[in-house]
Amino acid sequence: MAVAKDLELAEQPLQTEVRQRKKSDDHVPPVASRPFAGRIGGNQEFILSPSDSSFDKVTSKAPDAAATFSWKQSFSPRGFADVELWKEATIEGVGTCLLNYLAGLYAIGLGQIATATSLGPVAPAAFAAVANFLLISLFIFAGGPVSGGHFNPLITLSTFTARLSAFPRTLLYIVFQCVGAVVAGFLLRASLGKPRAAFRGSPGCYIDTALVTPGEA
Repeated sequence: MAVAKDLELAEQPLQTEVRQRKKSDDHVPPVASRPFAGRIGGNQEFILSPSDSSFDKVTSKAPDAAATFSWKQSFSPRGFADVELWKEATIEGVGTCLLNYLAGLYAIGLGQIATATSLGPVAPAAFAAVANFLLISLFIFAGGPVSGGHFNPLITLSTFTARLSAFPRTLLYIVFQCVGAVVAGFLLRASLGKPRAAFRGSPGCYIDTALVTPGEA
């Protein structure tokens, strides 16, 4: 009986520790996420309700925090004074840079196997499609709660025309995304140490200057 009681007492601290660990998981701080209707993946879950006490204050700087807003509200320049919007645009730029850099690395690597199999360019194109799917999904999952997870000027422009993104956000996002893509190109060339002609065979759209001149294109 004494041995059984000792074993029971020895197990109690372990059970308490497990309960404390489970309880501590409930206090993990949430990801900082501001209301934004143009967020990729469930935009209606990240909007501000008109019944919210801070609705007028928030939408005066960020009209796209609401589900609907007018074109006049969209073109309001007050959004450019929002520091948080500049932070989100910076995240879009950095994310676009990393996305293009990583995609460029494996695209160039896959381009080398275009003649290694009987499938020709089908094999690298298929691998690149799967890799792009996984890579883009990862970036959207990581950046979506903060900036919206666009990482593409076309997506940002689409949300603007659909009145899901205000003009200040659209302009800042596109500028930072384009700058990030340009930086990614320079980093890619610097990392591989190859001339520009070496990148011509990577999967994607390119021009064979032996057949078509840049002017004709």
